[in-house]
Amino acid sequence: MARRALLAAPLLLAGAPPPPAADAASALLLKPGSPRVPFTVAVLAGVARLEIGGLAAGATLPADRLRLLPLLPIAGREIVAIAFGADTEAGTSRDLVALIGWDGERLRILAVETLSWRGPGGAALDTRIAATPDRLHLRLFRTESAARPVQRPYRDVWGDLLAWRDRAPLADALPHRPRPGTWQAAMAAARARMLDWLQTPRTSLTLADLAPTGILEPPAAEEVY
Repeated sequence: MARRALLAAPLLLAGAPPPPAADAASALLLKPGSPRVPFTVAVLAGVARLEIGGLAAGATLPADRLRLLPLLPIAGREIVAIAFGADTEAGTSRDLVALIGWDGERLRILAVETLSWRGPGGAALDTRIAATPDRLHLRLFRTESAARPVQRPYRDVWGDLLAWRDRAPLADALPHRPRPGTWQAAMAAARARMLDWLQTPRTSLTLADLAPTGILEPPAAEEVY
């Protein structure tokens, strides 16, 4: 018989500590002006399923290292943020985050972003996601550390901004052209391909779905002058 685990408030994974703010994530403001609705994340046969009260359709995604992040307020509603492991190269680890919510017409995956990456020699990337004060955007704070000799440490910080759009995935609100060959450029290119994929409403994803976008590839090698 398949093993099934329910993730709710407080959210607990077997053998793992509770994730941040899990105790506040049992009810969701799915639609502007509507009552909050309960939701759960269930793990069945290695697949995670988000189920929201009152909706027949849910969302599915990989369940490795699954954890629920704090709800994100935007455009008069809240978005569910679910992190999961997406390791594809030996000696590295990668966590992605899927942002799922009501687009004004349906439940859909609104964005998929890199949450963290760890590589050889101390190379790392970390992302913190927060709503902007106007509640119309989500800001992604990036911190990058590249493997370098002790005498040449390298660290960079930058931000990305995602804008709300009705009946569409979140848009890149700060289109820019980062320096070629940088991690920032590689992630911007992956985001553009991801947004193309998400133009068709999606409620499920697998690592095979994500591979063509480039989000599963190692960060580009930096050149420091």
